[in-house]
Amino acid sequence: MQAAPKLFPSRAPKSLLALATLAALGLPAVPAAAQTTVTNAQTTIAYTLKDLGTLGGTSSAGSGVNDTGQVVGESDTTGDAAYHAFLSGANGTGLNDLGTLGGTNSFGYGVNASGQVVGYSDTTGDAAYHAFLYSGGSMFDLDSLIAPGTGFTLTRASGISDTGFITGIGTNSAGQDDAFLLTPAAPSAAPVPEGSTTLSLGLMLVLGLGTLALRARRRKAARQVG
Repeated sequence: MQAAPKLFPSRAPKSLLALATLAALGLPAVPAAAQTTVTNAQTTIAYTLKDLGTLGGTSSAGSGVNDTGQVVGESDTTGDAAYHAFLSGANGTGLNDLGTLGGTNSFGYGVNASGQVVGYSDTTGDAAYHAFLYSGGSMFDLDSLIAPGTGFTLTRASGISDTGFITGIGTNSAGQDDAFLLTPAAPSAAPVPEGSTTLSLGLMLVLGLGTLALRARRRKAARQVG
């Protein structure tokens, strides 16, 4: 796996450039007191770190979290035979293997306040990969929850709102990758399928929002930050 890029590059060169610019304009530099105030403000930011572990394999990666600290992501399974989407309990306690849509691998991307998860999974026989919704203890193929005949294949879901709206990437009838928005039949309440994949979802295609990098080895690209 490639190392994640630095999110916050060194600020030293920018600071020197700023001081040089002020001097060239004949303006006073930032007072030492102001600099101290900024530094002190930064030192008040603190977090408690929790290692979430894995599903028995070598590594794992978190990709989303809700307000109760439920984390979604993916982890290698025992023996690193596959990687599966996971959902933790509140405050990152315990990892629940969400399984797949019948294939080898899956990856969780987003989680809402109800603990519903979206992502993608290999289908049976690893013939393809489809976007999924995990709700009520079951994983559903999102392609089976939209009206047939759209000519659109939902390949990855990356976000879900607390009211059940879902977004991600799919392939349209022209073979192009486009962003999509799924609107639940009842937007005021998040959908909770129970033992059936007949949930009615309206499909709205949001075109022209750019193509996401999700080809070749999807997991490698998905784990990269930035």
